[in-house]
Amino acid sequence: MAKTQWTYWADYDCSELAKVPLKDRQEVWTDWLQERVRRFVLEPLRKIKGDLIQPPDDSSALLIFSVSLLCAVEAMGKYLKGSNTSGNRVRFEAFVTSYMHEDYNLKSINGDKYVTLLWKHFRNGIAHGFAIAKGKFEQNNDEPYFVESRDAADHAVLSLNWDKLFDDFEEACNRYFKDVRSADTTGTILSNFTSVFEDVIVKRN
Repeated sequence: MAKTQWTYWADYDCSELAKVPLKDRQEVWTDWLQERVRRFVLEPLRKIKGDLIQPPDDSSALLIFSVSLLCAVEAMGKYLKGSNTSGNRVRFEAFVTSYMHEDYNLKSINGDKYVTLLWKHFRNGIAHGFAIAKGKFEQNNDEPYFVESRDAADHAVLSLNWDKLFDDFEEACNRYFKDVRSADTTGTILSNFTSVFEDVIVKRN
């Protein structure tokens, strides 16, 4: 099909995206969403973490950086699992365990896997209360991604290097889009992607 000059804003592009022939949708729709995520999620987050999280004044963008990133994980999980999957937690954890660091699924604290802690204490704590419930973010390029420690109340908690969390998410997105782009046309991953894309981006439901 002829190359379209996309804006990567759904309200401007939805009518042209609807016209993409069925045989071209896997490539065109995947390319469109990957570029949208790059432009409007990854690059803004990269700028925030580069300049605004540790500025030379009394303000920090770490809260808005982390809530945006963790909600983006959840959004990617919707494309992975499809609209019919019940529960945002299921979508969130599916994307993390399928595409992000293997320790999220392999390691645990007090019986809760790291992915559960990421959902319960980080994502939910920040999204619903402006604070991590248990655990904390750290940032030092020489520090590991995950650190288990004890808080002031002597609870075992997970600390995350937020810089490495961003890198992990970016790499996970790239792996996911690669899988969608190469997926069998009858496979679940492509079926879920196209159904969510059509509903959210094309029909804008």
